[in-house]
Amino acid sequence: MPTKLQLLQMHAEALYVHDASGRMLRSNEPGDVPAPRVYLGRTTEGIIWRYRHDLPEELVAVCEAILADEPVPVDIERQAVSIRSLFIELLRHAPVGYMWEGPAWYFPERIDAPTGVEVVMVEPSMRFSGDRFTWLVDELELCHPAFVVLDGDRIVSLCHSSRNTPVAAEAGVETLEGYRGRGYAVAVVAAWAREVRAQGRIPLYSTHWENLASQGVARRLGLIPYAADMHLP
Repeated sequence: MPTKLQLLQMHAEALYVHDASGRMLRSNEPGDVPAPRVYLGRTTEGIIWRYRHDLPEELVAVCEAILADEPVPVDIERQAVSIRSLFIELLRHAPVGYMWEGPAWYFPERIDAPTGVEVVMVEPSMRFSGDRFTWLVDELELCHPAFVVLDGDRIVSLCHSSRNTPVAAEAGVETLEGYRGRGYAVAVVAAWAREVRAQGRIPLYSTHWENLASQGVARRLGLIPYAADMHLP
């Protein structure tokens, strides 16, 4: 089993495409989604940080000095002590957009198969009704594996690989309003994680601190928290 710090490094590599020097180029997902200016990940074993490729070197130097003093957290739920200073320095460069913060989990060795809910693995030949997940089949090669719960031929719950690398995959999960509270999200995430493991890769799960429903899915699956990360656009 990888250490928490190794898992965090896999997590960062899955989230963003990096250049040869380790700078973030863009988000590791379909479309040209920009990376944040600064990414900070913290575990009780250590911390890592990354910068976007176009961040001016003088600003990088200032941020380096700030982050070098960031203590290894005893409790990952407590906000990074460097956040205020980073905000001030980034604001001197350009306005700071919405800051994303949240916990990250890994899956226990045993992942039980879903029961009581029919879960289907998505194949390229499949076609679905409804307009919420029309992108899925076209982007399946990039977000494989993907598992769904169907109501007829309509997807009502989905878990797919929102980020893929040869080593790990990040879960992306969504259940339509009106179908929540039935255990569908837990079922599709479990099926997805079992398949990622079968491929010889590590399934990872993360969300925002304010997304209580997603955190509830993690708890029901018995996921183990290992890190918290922060993205400053």
